[in-house]
Amino acid sequence: MDENEPCFDQDPAILQFKETILNSLRQLETKIMNISSTLESTDKQIAAIVTAQKALHIEKGSKLEGTMKKKSLTQSSSASSPDQAKKCVKSANDSDQEAELIQDTQDLHQSDAQIQTLLTQQNEMKSSFQSISSTMTKMFEMLTGTSASSSLGEDDEVADVFDLA
Repeated sequence: MDENEPCFDQDPAILQFKETILNSLRQLETKIMNISSTLESTDKQIAAIVTAQKALHIEKGSKLEGTMKKKSLTQSSSASSPDQAKKCVKSANDSDQEAELIQDTQDLHQSDAQIQTLLTQQNEMKSSFQSISSTMTKMFEMLTGTSASSSLGEDDEVADVFDLA
């Protein structure tokens, strides 16, 4: 190449194109930061739901266990007495409570499955987020001809996004 010929990379149109792309990357950076914030917030919300769900499991499990013990004790005492009719009424109430607890337990298991689906979707979003961040880093490096971390200052917003990946 002749020294007098202008360098392709220094052509004003190319420099303007690079600047436009870099500005677009910075705009994407803002959107990615919002996604990152949303992912963090969602992680906290899911963790709170999982904690509450575990507490419900413990509570419902102990109630169901207590009801089952009571039922077995009632069934094992087969003494005939004038209070037998009262015990039958109590037994019917216990059966209703047991059915309600069983339904609650089934509802909890369904809710567990829904939470697991949310966790899976959250992990997929995080993976996509990391992939997008990595792609943006590569684009920035290609446009500037340097690595993103060395070409950006510590206070530069784009550098912060690339550190998230």
